[in-house]
Amino acid sequence: MKRKVAAILAADIASQSRLVADDEGETLRRLASSRQVRFFAVGPNERPANM
Repeated sequence: MKRKVAAILAADIASQSRLVADDEGETLRRLASSRQVRFFAVGPNERPANM
């Protein structure tokens, strides 16, 4: 399961520059939102791999 999650994250990061080029403001808003979700799910001092 962890390998599948890592692959999904890698694919998402690969398209980041295209998303920024299309709509920088919306991309940054979504990135901030996803960071808030990660902070809530994982905690402030933990890595996602420790879930």
